[in-house]
Amino acid sequence: MKKNTNTYGDRGSVGASSVGPVIGTIIIIALLALGALYFWGEKLNRNTDATPYVLDNEYTVSPQAEGWLPDSSTSDEADAIEKDLEAFSPDALQGKIDSDFDLVGAGL
Repeated sequence: MKKNTNTYGDRGSVGASSVGPVIGTIIIIALLALGALYFWGEKLNRNTDATPYVLDNEYTVSPQAEGWLPDSSTSDEADAIEKDLEAFSPDALQGKIDSDFDLVGAGL
């Protein structure tokens, strides 16, 4: 009878490959780096020192307070909308924007 010399798991004379552990290590390091970036981003989002721009109670914006803005109707009819567009002056808007930029530039 013949003796069975074939064994499973025997690699014979071929050297063991170390590619698997290297790839596994790279994947683990990449996951750790992504996790660190995620938590760092969360920390940056929660840690805001800048105060958001909020108008105080003394300054309220209303169409009546803005003299450059013409009165407009609340109708959604085409004729009323066209009349509102004809009453609007882009030059007045540009003047208001320019004056606001001047005030901001002056530090007011």
